[in-house]
Amino acid sequence: MSHKQNIRFCTSKDGVRLAVASTGNGPPLVRVFNWLTDVEKDLTSVVDRHWISELSRDYGYVRYDSRGCGYSDRNIERMSLDAWVEDLEAVVAVFTASIHGLGPARYSKEQCAAWAPQPPDMARWRKGVQHLQAYVAAEDAQVVGFCSFELSGHIEHLYVAPTHARRGVASELYCNSAQLKRNIRRPK
Repeated sequence: MSHKQNIRFCTSKDGVRLAVASTGNGPPLVRVFNWLTDVEKDLTSVVDRHWISELSRDYGYVRYDSRGCGYSDRNIERMSLDAWVEDLEAVVAVFTASIHGLGPARYSKEQCAAWAPQPPDMARWRKGVQHLQAYVAAEDAQVVGFCSFELSGHIEHLYVAPTHARRGVASELYCNSAQLKRNIRRPK
């Protein structure tokens, strides 16, 4: 299935111009970048085309080229993990808010603090998500939930901001990640 996509550009906090592609219609679902992205080539990629097809059915599926890749700026000063992690920090903020906002109904203060220390341990997060695929749900340019998983089927994280709890965000992220994992294992 072929998808028409719109490619636009945005500027990161440090001035790097990033290419952002969107396909489909519906609530926005943002893919956190992975290594060596190219939003134009994603449409024909053996790995990505199935994901784009599935997610574009029900969502405004948004992908972006990481700094130095695809249509994003290539002559950049900051090609570092720290620069890439600035985007991850928004995702971690949702995790922390979810644990501390929703967790106390089932866990003690001490358990919540051990599970999601404040401030978050970003070194631990950087190490922990290196091998994962991640999808982020956003509303009004704010991260409201995320799901990270291994292609083997193991879901590592599935969290929703307390402001969006019980609205179906986690269910949608879970269902879409499950469908995408099935498509990766049996290409069409």
